[in-house]
Amino acid sequence: GFFYLVHVGNTGAAWSMFSGQSVLLAILALATLVAIYFWRDALGLRDRLAQVCFGLLCGGIVGNLTRTWRLILNAATNQLVTEERLPLLKSFQAEAKTLGKPTPLLDAFLLTFPEGVPNAGYTKTRANLFTRYEIPTGRLKGLYFGGGANWRQPTFRGNGALVQGGPVLSLWSPAYTVATALAGFRAKVFDRPTTFAVNVDNVFNKDYYLSATTTTGSWGSPRSFRFTLTTEF
Repeated sequence: GFFYLVHVGNTGAAWSMFSGQSVLLAILALATLVAIYFWRDALGLRDRLAQVCFGLLCGGIVGNLTRTWRLILNAATNQLVTEERLPLLKSFQAEAKTLGKPTPLLDAFLLTFPEGVPNAGYTKTRANLFTRYEIPTGRLKGLYFGGGANWRQPTFRGNGALVQGGPVLSLWSPAYTVATALAGFRAKVFDRPTTFAVNVDNVFNKDYYLSATTTTGSWGSPRSFRFTLTTEF
């Protein structure tokens, strides 16, 4: 024939660099992805086209991870604000002012709803990172482990006066990061696929506060362990 089909496998990067070093390549890919995310402002990743290109680049980077190394990263940001709030009450206030009638209670109430602020429960930026690796061969085949983190910027709770008669302030719940970890083993028990797993939530037992309003809220869950056993019938 005048041509041949040849299949060549490349376990390395471009030009077969780091051939056979899949774990090293995965670590480099993960480090690159994290570095690009944290330096996104310096790289000018704010306009829509740059973000699309960044997403495609991230897809290519994640593709360099090994088949048994799973990585999930998602993030969201927004800049929502509210305007022209409570128009009926404000028109009533303006009419009363025109007639020379005081409305002290209404004035104090409207101060707690200023213009150009987000709704209660607003969090500007949040992100979740999760990774898991499973040993594919050898005596430890089926053993997997991983972990992740949930990150939240401060959450807007609303506007209010901390002391009666005091100034109206914007109230926010503090930012927090909570880490998780997991490990497990997949094998056949009595010829049935079985998985033993342990999950650890809030690994570092961090104190964090969850609240979306000025009147409600609760402390986040402390460190906890969960053991599970699943099998197929």
